[in-house]
Amino acid sequence: MLWPSLLLGTLLEVVGDVFFKKHWLWWGMFFYTTGTFFWAYSLRFGELSKLIVIFSVLNLVLAVIAGIFIFGETLTWIQWVGIALGTVSVTLLSL
Repeated sequence: MLWPSLLLGTLLEVVGDVFFKKHWLWWGMFFYTTGTFFWAYSLRFGELSKLIVIFSVLNLVLAVIAGIFIFGETLTWIQWVGIALGTVSVTLLSL
C-alpha cells in the first residue's frame, strides 16, 4: 500500500496546486486535503526520512508536468538537469 497511497497523495496535491493557480480555492483545498490524508497514510508503510524526499521530488516532477502541459510554462536546461537529478535521488532511495 506504500506506493499507491504515496503516488495518489502526490497526484492529488498537485491537482490541488493546479486548482489554486486557477483561483479555484475550494477545489484546491479539497484535493490538497485529500492528498494530505493519502500522504499521511503512506507514512505507515515506510520511513519518514526516505518518504519525504520521494514525496517532494514526485510532487516537483508532477507539478512541472502540469505547468508545462496545462499552463504552457517552459524550463531552462539547468532546470531539466535539476529534475533529472531529483529523479535519480528518488530511484536511489527506492532501492
